[in-house]
Amino acid sequence: MKLEFKPAPRPESIAPESWNSWSWQLRKSLKNQSEFSSYFRLTEQEQKAFTQGSEVFNIRTTPYYASLAGADPMDPIRRILMPTLAELTPGLQSMKDPLGELSNNPVPRIIHRYPDRVLFLVTDICSVYCRYCTRKHFTGEEKAFIKNDEYSLALKYIETHPGVREVILSGGDPLTISDE
Repeated sequence: MKLEFKPAPRPESIAPESWNSWSWQLRKSLKNQSEFSSYFRLTEQEQKAFTQGSEVFNIRTTPYYASLAGADPMDPIRRILMPTLAELTPGLQSMKDPLGELSNNPVPRIIHRYPDRVLFLVTDICSVYCRYCTRKHFTGEEKAFIKNDEYSLALKYIETHPGVREVILSGGDPLTISDE
């Protein structure tokens, strides 16, 4: 069986070279109720979630990703990017660190849960802040660019732990940073 995926619809007012540019998509990210309203007809519940929940978890999606979401509020992609009132209800879904990563954080930017591998949090930026994110304690906290001292501490930690066989670049989305 061959899977075929239709390309995301590009608005006619946007040049193909812009639409296909990851940096343009990131710059034009939707981050608030007004911007989301330009792509979606927001339900009353979604409007309330933007108004009441903007301080709880960051909100962001690219125009490309927004174009993949359907008009139905139950559309799976739309549910990934749209804030809900459920996020404001105390409970497990509102935990900032559901995986307990902060207790395995020996130096800034390193999560060392397993003896032979570490996560190196190289950026906190994501092009989409998924509503189910398990790293809300870190993503979107204005730590996009790693500080020199954090970088040095992280490298020193890795260097002084010879049992570490694998370093996983993570964050946020490490594909949002340059190769340099």
